[in-house]
Amino acid sequence: MKDVITILELIAFLLQAVSALGYQQEDITVHRYRQKIYLLEADIQRGAELKGALAQDSVFGFETIGALARRNKAVAAANGMFFDDLGSPAGLLCEGGRWIRISSIGTPCLVIDDQTPSIQELQVKAFWQAGEEGEAVHAFNIGAFHGLSNVFTSDYGRTNRVFRPQVTYRIVQNRVADRYITDMPVDTGDGFLLTFLLPEDSRTEELDWQELPSYIPIFLPGRELTLSFQVSDSMGREIFPENVYQTGGWLVKEGVAAAKEQEEFIGYTTSLQPRTAVGVSEKGKLLLIVADGRQKGVAEGLTGKWLAEVMQKYGAVEAAYLDGGASTMLWLGNGLINCPAYSDALNGKEIAHALLFSRKRYQKNGE
Repeated sequence: MKDVITILELIAFLLQAVSALGYQQEDITVHRYRQKIYLLEADIQRGAELKGALAQDSVFGFETIGALARRNKAVAAANGMFFDDLGSPAGLLCEGGRWIRISSIGTPCLVIDDQTPSIQELQVKAFWQAGEEGEAVHAFNIGAFHGLSNVFTSDYGRTNRVFRPQVTYRIVQNRVADRYITDMPVDTGDGFLLTFLLPEDSRTEELDWQELPSYIPIFLPGRELTLSFQVSDSMGREIFPENVYQTGGWLVKEGVAAAKEQEEFIGYTTSLQPRTAVGVSEKGKLLLIVADGRQKGVAEGLTGKWLAEVMQKYGAVEAAYLDGGASTMLWLGNGLINCPAYSDALNGKEIAHALLFSRKRYQKNGE
């Protein structure tokens, strides 16, 4: 046990030594229940780096947090966004200024804008434009819907996964590279796909480009076609965020505890469970808290309202839920630091998305 404590202290020292990252673990009591709290503090403006990692580098799939952390050479990692049974993250997702998924679930997002973290509610819209023609993109890496514009990038997979009659354009370097009338999935290739569904009884082998429904635009190869994005913050101002990760709901808002007993997206929050939360301090530092649970007399777990209290205790003026339960995990160095409520304590549970922390590498001589 002494050796384990020594290792943890060494990890904490190494993180604090780079000043941008700090770690601490505390045993605390919340409403007479014992808890184990793990806190990771990241100062992005002083050189800490945050990025997300998708399992299998796709919006579908699963990997253990150990695999995600090692593959991306992260100093620290924690479970991130909520996800469905297909391993698909729920909500808005942007990485390095590149939009991966646009599908709001009505909850706030962790936003990194100009190296400044915040938790806020965003409005995001995508548009395609070809000369004077153009319209809103209705589905961005979330599937295909009849009568609407659907966009797919390689983050969705090698194809658009559409097994029904469709018209699809492949756009490479803002030009129409190929076009298809088909009832089979189309490869995404190096660019993106713009897909319009045809009526299900369409015989694609008998259709030509002059017989398409009026809602489907006709583009010749070589036609310029661009995508644009419009992102508004909670004040209605246009912003250009570097990273966006949708959360499960508010815990602390404008310095006030905002947790509810029932959240529209994640449901009831009144049971004692392992929890993960992300927050921002008054000085602009990013706070990530992992709380163990389901360990009687050692780490009982938290309700949503208790989690809000804990976030405030550690200085969060804004905070929101990340995925929790058996997904609650914190990875440091080369292993899990907490005791997850999952059978594989070595690599942890397979998840769809993780938040990775490291220190930015600065090149010499301005190169």
